[in-house]
Amino acid sequence: MQRNIAAFGGDPANVTVAGESAGAGSICMHLAAPELSRGLFHKAVVMSAGCLAPLPTVQEYSALGTTIATRVGCTQKEPALLLACLRSKPLVDPVYREKGLLQAGAWATQGRTLTFGPSIGPSGANPRSMVKALAQGKVLNVPLLMGGARDELRLYMGYEQQSPDPITAANYADRLFAHYRTDAEQNLNPDSPPLKGRRERILARYPLRDTNRAPETIGSVISHYNPKVGISNCLYLHTATQMGKRIGMPIYGFEFADPNALVLGVGITATPDPRMEFGAVHSSALNYLFPHLSNTSRIDGPDLLPESQPLADQMQQMVATFAAKGVPSAAGLPAWPIFKGGTHVMRLMPGQSAAYDASAYHSCSFWRDLFPEQLS
Repeated sequence: MQRNIAAFGGDPANVTVAGESAGAGSICMHLAAPELSRGLFHKAVVMSAGCLAPLPTVQEYSALGTTIATRVGCTQKEPALLLACLRSKPLVDPVYREKGLLQAGAWATQGRTLTFGPSIGPSGANPRSMVKALAQGKVLNVPLLMGGARDELRLYMGYEQQSPDPITAANYADRLFAHYRTDAEQNLNPDSPPLKGRRERILARYPLRDTNRAPETIGSVISHYNPKVGISNCLYLHTATQMGKRIGMPIYGFEFADPNALVLGVGITATPDPRMEFGAVHSSALNYLFPHLSNTSRIDGPDLLPESQPLADQMQQMVATFAAKGVPSAAGLPAWPIFKGGTHVMRLMPGQSAAYDASAYHSCSFWRDLFPEQLS
């Protein structure tokens, strides 16, 4: 970046990196490795990634790879031969289906969105997790613009509605609670005291009030918090709180909340029609920063709705001012408070943008009580 940025009119002494989802997770890894990243950039935008999400070790991933290879009949000890064997297996080969490899994502990660992602190793590119980095005080101290989308995981409920096994009112309770069994609890009897009590509390807090909106309801609930995916608003708030408290870095929190964001045919294929409302889901804010962006192979997203375009203009300006000066601002937005907890989050909504209590909206105290080991 610094070798080339001047050619684009940039300042090599004032570099801002920005990422969304996996890209934001990569920035988290940079922040947790100051000895490798110091001086490479001076500010960062982290969008839709909870830096405190647990990450596996290199050894754990190696064991997973061995298990998957064995499932499809590749048992060679020589790495080159093992790799050749794996490459000889088409993804849709019947052996993959027979051995369950097509379900390896759910099997291996217990519902996380990625089967493979960053891993932690003493000699690798990621020397420590953010949890350990904060405990050791080894976090790159740079200004952060950090947040996500209000209903992040409704996007993934759309995928489920396009599958042969959609979410319905009849299976709502089971499909919702499946997101709240931790890795260590997968083999426990669902009627065992810890699971039964948690299930009852969650369903009492989030009953299905509209039988026609089961996928939307589950998507919103797990966007508040879930212990399996590093994409949830209470995790973002917890991450920002811990970074500010332990490191003292200046943080500006935001939440993208346009209910009319473009999703169908942009963030998810339009056919088969999932027949659900999306709202401000994962990746939908990118259209506001990069006009006509889509998740397809072409940059062919349509124009935003007229009522959403002013918000897009403000979001582009907020990122530009943050990159230039380290403080986000935009014409028409109120003064942006520095993050001092869940009450200091700028909600980005057409005509209604303002600081609000994101912690209360997402019921973070409720989730902290249920999952204190992750949110305390």
